[in-house]
Amino acid sequence: MNADAKHLYEPDCTNFVSRAVHLGGGVKKKGDGSEWYRSTDAWWRYPGIWGHDETLSWINAAYFKTFVYDHMLSSKRTTSNAYVGDVIFYDWTGDGDIDHSSFISKISNGKIYVAQHSSDYAYRSLAKQKSLYPKLKIWIYRIKPEWH
Repeated sequence: MNADAKHLYEPDCTNFVSRAVHLGGGVKKKGDGSEWYRSTDAWWRYPGIWGHDETLSWINAAYFKTFVYDHMLSSKRTTSNAYVGDVIFYDWTGDGDIDHSSFISKISNGKIYVAQHSSDYAYRSLAKQKSLYPKLKIWIYRIKPEWH
């Protein structure tokens, strides 16, 4: 996935991850576009009358985490057993709210690097993110390619 890809939203993190999972990971969308956009049982982005329509699970980190957990989760991971392509959800302040999402783009010598939008990075060190946010909590999820 191209970290320099055009931002479609501000912030754009979850749209970026959804596109990577769908286009880069070959994971199928769920739904035909007729579902309510707040549905936690659908995950899609399609052309619409005013550009594109999408579910909140496509563009919002908290909704996407719920959708992945309920429908796409292959396994939960830790930093010691994560792989390239795993999705990371972040709570920057430890308040229980999901604030951000990214995916693992590289693992080298035991160090995890992520690709993300909002602030564009192809290889941002997860350790750097942790150093900037001392109360950071993360969830690492492996997504099932064939989940429905």
